[in-house]
Amino acid sequence: MTEERSLVLISDAEVGDYAVCPESWRLKYVDKKLFRRTERSATTQKQRSNWVKVQDLSTQLKRYAGIAYGLLVIFVFVVFLLDRHNELQEDSIIYKASNLWSESNGHHWDRIYIIIIILGVIIFVWDLFDRKSKVSKKEAGIDENARALAVKDSSLIPERQYLSEENGLSSKPDAVYKIDKHIIPVDRYTSTNKVRDRHVLRLLLHMRLIGDVDGIEPPYGLLIMGPKARTVRIESNDERRRWLDSVIAEMRAIIDGVPAEPLPSEVKCLHCDVKSICKFRFSK
Repeated sequence: MTEERSLVLISDAEVGDYAVCPESWRLKYVDKKLFRRTERSATTQKQRSNWVKVQDLSTQLKRYAGIAYGLLVIFVFVVFLLDRHNELQEDSIIYKASNLWSESNGHHWDRIYIIIIILGVIIFVWDLFDRKSKVSKKEAGIDENARALAVKDSSLIPERQYLSEENGLSSKPDAVYKIDKHIIPVDRYTSTNKVRDRHVLRLLLHMRLIGDVDGIEPPYGLLIMGPKARTVRIESNDERRRWLDSVIAEMRAIIDGVPAEPLPSEVKCLHCDVKSICKFRFSK
């Protein structure tokens, strides 16, 4: 009995490159020609870094809000215990409050005033951090109720890679969020406002692998486009799943020796990583 051959691993980056030009993808990943990816412009890199920093800030603020909320719960619990103890001693806060205005020595602060002030400060801080967190998410194109599970290049939130050895597929979203009980993949593109096939295919692969790894495929994914962080929601449906299947099948066929279809164009070839060695490159 022959041993089953393991599948060559195909990544989301490869799927995106294939959508641009199958021949370019073949040269880079099948023939394994040496190439160097076109570096991001300084502006694009800065926009990308700023977006990641917003994710970190939002996470920090949400954490601080949680700490403030925790302190509030602890404080109320401690006050309740103390009040219960003092009630047994006939010296409760309620008793003292009822006699507060009848005391002749009014310049002394009563304990109830201190409690109200502390509670007010904690609630204010909690609300402030929570609001700032929601504002930062909105500016980054993310639902204000989303909780970041992973962000690529973040200093606070570890990135996630999804891998299916059985299907020979892997992906690494720019971010993963939990929104309305669903795990939602996000890809951020700072240099373009236009959604292209390569963007959608990569997002579809993220969704498929999240379903394979976590058991439930997300109903949609998010693309955040351009400098102004325009959010585009990409739904997962049967037609798009079949599209992804057909693209992966074409890539597998090329790996097995079927010729790739070149898609030369002036713009594509100008920015191609392997244009110097491609015989199909565009020329005027």
